[in-house]
Amino acid sequence: MLAVVESTPDMWRDSFAAARAAALPAWSVANVVVCGMGGSGISGDVLSVIASTRAAIPVAVVKGVDLPLWAGDETLVICVSYSGDTEETLACFDVARNRGAQLAVVAAGGALEARAAETGVPCIVPTPGGLMPRAAFAALAASVLVVGERAGLVPDLDGEINAALDACREGLGRWRAVVRSDENDAKRLAHALVGTRPHIWGQEGVLGVAASRWKTQLNENAKLHASSAVMPEALHNEIVPLDPGDALVILRAEIEKASIAARIDALGSYEPWQAWSFGTSDLAILASSVLFGDLVSVYCAALRGVDPTPIEPIKR
Repeated sequence: MLAVVESTPDMWRDSFAAARAAALPAWSVANVVVCGMGGSGISGDVLSVIASTRAAIPVAVVKGVDLPLWAGDETLVICVSYSGDTEETLACFDVARNRGAQLAVVAAGGALEARAAETGVPCIVPTPGGLMPRAAFAALAASVLVVGERAGLVPDLDGEINAALDACREGLGRWRAVVRSDENDAKRLAHALVGTRPHIWGQEGVLGVAASRWKTQLNENAKLHASSAVMPEALHNEIVPLDPGDALVILRAEIEKASIAARIDALGSYEPWQAWSFGTSDLAILASSVLFGDLVSVYCAALRGVDPTPIEPIKR
């Protein structure tokens, strides 16, 4: 798992290139729905938040079996399942076809890729294959972003891609396993979180998505209870039961709203850990923050003496 996480910059680069080489139409749609669960479903959150400031086309994310009632022939439904065998996503694919929606698939095999081939639906096979879905975050997110690029939701991705690669490489240089604990913020944070129930707070926008990713990685890799929330909403509810002794992690970026920064300063009595991302573009901030959290989760697993890979409760 650690080796895969440390390959994140290469995965972003290779996955964008592979997705752009796929045979995809230039969709023209009124709205978009991304369907997926778990490590595949978060790719929809990525597209939604990146597109929200770039296009007037709304993006909904479905993590279940029911499409919105309004989804029809002017809707692009993107079905994402790394395994290709996720029951909920297959159900959404069938409903979308029955409603005459436009379709795209991201799958590395399984029944979903087979159904796409049988019905002539464009399919991106994420690179690399053979991973656990949560370990393929960069591959899945890059693939879905390229579909969004072709549909006009996220134009001009080249600069964002290069910035994200630079941000991940800079972060990896500081957080990777060979960097000593006394110089490695990811290792120091992992030491602080083991034995706690961490609260991960992002900010509205890409760091809100990153906070959700941190939470699920701590759940699955480190087998830790964790929660996530998004500011400023968290400051209207989640802060009330928070104790000064709780492990609170705030995800931050060089570019953030002054109002949010002021509120973070006011949290001083809670002594939150501040996890800074790299870069100034949305994708760079997202990619580097997710990489930081992924490494923290694997280090927590190592400190707890647990294997980050198995997820037997999910299989059952």
